[in-house]
Amino acid sequence: MKPLSLQARTGVFLAVCGLVLLGGLEVLLFRQWQAEVLSEFDQSILARAQALGTLMSFDGKAIRLDFADEASPEYSQASNPAYFQIWANSGVASSAPLERSISLGDGSLPRKTGPLDAPAFFDADGPGGRPLRCAGVLVPVDLHAGLRAASDTESDSYSWTEVIVGVGRERMEDRKHQLRATMILAYVVLGLAYLASIVAAMWLLRRSLGGVTARLRTARATPLEPILWDERTPSELRPLTDALDESRADARQLVERERLLLASLAHEIRTPIAEVLTTTEVALDGPGRNGTERSALEACRDVAREMRLTVDRLLELARVRSNASRLTRSRLDLAQEWREAVEKCAALAAERRVRLLGPAQQIVEAVADADAVRVILGVLAGNAAGHTPEGAAAVCSIVLVPTGVRLEVSNPAPHLGEADLEMLCDPMWSGPSAPGGHHGHGLGLYLASEVAESSDLDLHFELREGMLRIALHLPGAAGGDACRPGRGELAG
Repeated sequence: MKPLSLQARTGVFLAVCGLVLLGGLEVLLFRQWQAEVLSEFDQSILARAQALGTLMSFDGKAIRLDFADEASPEYSQASNPAYFQIWANSGVASSAPLERSISLGDGSLPRKTGPLDAPAFFDADGPGGRPLRCAGVLVPVDLHAGLRAASDTESDSYSWTEVIVGVGRERMEDRKHQLRATMILAYVVLGLAYLASIVAAMWLLRRSLGGVTARLRTARATPLEPILWDERTPSELRPLTDALDESRADARQLVERERLLLASLAHEIRTPIAEVLTTTEVALDGPGRNGTERSALEACRDVAREMRLTVDRLLELARVRSNASRLTRSRLDLAQEWREAVEKCAALAAERRVRLLGPAQQIVEAVADADAVRVILGVLAGNAAGHTPEGAAAVCSIVLVPTGVRLEVSNPAPHLGEADLEMLCDPMWSGPSAPGGHHGHGLGLYLASEVAESSDLDLHFELREGMLRIALHLPGAAGGDACRPGRGELAG
């Protein structure tokens, strides 16, 4: 399983933590508001009980209510009625009630056992098993209220009564359900908004990092110039961009040192090689050489040619690396460029009796850096001329493909194996001895691969059925004239 990126892990962590915290906050708020709903409901029931207490009086014989409960619709036998029941507070829970609502019928409200030192709230089952919320309160009834009014004397003769009021829990449960639904909806909305904000933040971060990456890929600045930081980059990324700038400057300095070393080394040995080659060619042209001497001089000449080719490739590699930041893409005739590359190695091909075949009477246009393409095609043509078995043929084909133009050079390579294919572009690899004693595959193909990589071109190697196939993919020219008949033919 592919591990998640740092950005994905950060987003998931923030999302999980945020949703858990938001859920905990929602639970706390729900419990608090639920308690407030219950308290409000209890206070409304208590107010009813206290109101009934104010309507009680003593008529000289018994404690009575001063109203008929038929006058209050909430205590009638309508649907979902309220209930009340009043007892004399004699301390005996089983004493007969003084009053009860019509809605109770023959039923009875449960009485809270024990003394009522303060208003009490409790749940109970009413008639028919209906769930009720009940409130109980002690109410004093003045037994000598009329006597005090006539004589203005003080009297403390009171009788305490216990008033129980029960109300169905339906309204409270409905409010709880509404509150729960509201909290769930709020959690979903806030959660989605939070997730959207995280996605937006991750997108902005990805965009900022993408901008830095894009500038890193397309930067063509001097080693000391900061090419990643600008005013659009968040300040949090400044240490990262500074570190990348420093690393890039160090890398460019190392490349520059390597290039200078290659160029200096090649220039130093180029002159002695030229002298050796000139001397051997003059000696070969002179008279009076026997077979042994001529063979030795020819071997020296061949070695000098190989050394000169190696030096030329080193110089070309140094030049390519110094100009890697100054690519100029333009339309070019790929078939004509191949013909010119073949002409430069025609002498070597003729000496080895190798035929270089290619497209004839055809113009195939591509878009690329002309110098880079010439270096690559020169290496491919020279490799075909120098390493194709003597008397065989190397073929170049150029075709249009959906992604652009594909140039393929194929030649017999019976001396190569699958293990050699992976080492073709190793600059230190000379390869097995081909027929004719030619060596030095690695440096030339390494040069071609370096130029292709620095020019954003695709160079692919394949060994199939004893044939080495090297394919170069280039962007095609826009329009319908990317491939059309041309003038002239390439001689085999």
